[in-house]
Amino acid sequence: MCRSQTRFSGQLKKLHDSFCDWQIARKDVSCTLTTFERLLEENDFVIVRADGTYLVSGLELRLFIQAHEQFEEFLKQSGDRA
Repeated sequence: MCRSQTRFSGQLKKLHDSFCDWQIARKDVSCTLTTFERLLEENDFVIVRADGTYLVSGLELRLFIQAHEQFEEFLKQSGDRA
């Protein structure tokens, strides 16, 4: 069975908002969007612009990974092969 090599992207602004919420919940100081971009780039994430929206390329969010694994399991149980 082939495993998908799909790479997911997340909206930069939404990721920044979530990161700030997480920082605040931990009683840390949230960072600016510019600092957040720099942190991502320093950790080898690529920020791309698509249709006016900035995306962080190369993310595989846990939700998407779980959905993909569940789909693979469904295919396995149904006898279908991708």
